[in-house]
Amino acid sequence: MLSQQDRQYRVGAFFRGIQQSSRVIYWAAVADRPRLTPEWIDDVLEKNHGWLTSQTADRYDAEAFDFLPPNELQRLTAAVGRVRAVAAELGPKDSASADQRERAKPALKEILQLLEFDRYDDPEAFRLGKMIERRLASEWPPHLDHLRFRTGFDSTDDPALWVWAFVAQTGEYDPVPFLEWASDLRQLLDPVSREVAPEGRALVYFRSTAEQTELEGAAA
Repeated sequence: MLSQQDRQYRVGAFFRGIQQSSRVIYWAAVADRPRLTPEWIDDVLEKNHGWLTSQTADRYDAEAFDFLPPNELQRLTAAVGRVRAVAAELGPKDSASADQRERAKPALKEILQLLEFDRYDDPEAFRLGKMIERRLASEWPPHLDHLRFRTGFDSTDDPALWVWAFVAQTGEYDPVPFLEWASDLRQLLDPVSREVAPEGRALVYFRSTAEQTELEGAAA
């Protein structure tokens, strides 16, 4: 069985390796990022021909990702296997051909859609966030659209986990139901976040999907 430190290292190595090789890197704060769509991934990979090498996805260890729901772990492991099968055709200094990139691209897209760099700011945020979401799965409120996560250190240099809960609203932002739903969500999220990350301070914030849609429209 992996130690906690070893698991964090292996998750981090794979998460950062895929992020750097694909160049799906955001400069905006995690709470402000547009969603990672298949079209956006296609555009990034089309501009970056160097994402497939002999080392692509080579640092994946399924045992370190046992915090994922079984179906996601199965999908991730299968996608990594498909990328590695094409990467194995390359030598350490070889550049992938257009055909090789095309064969590996669907599997890499699957990996990117599972790692969701738009919602998880760092490897530890991915691990803790997935654990929190897994705990909430059976009681997921209909007005909770999605969650976003970041880890780091707060103003007192103590470990912290930031959680942004996006409240589902269509049309214009409406503060009345937003505040009511946010209050209900806090009662649900606070204890789960503290349980999953007991060694750090859990900070929960709320955003409206109506505000996010407006923000993404302005940035387009």
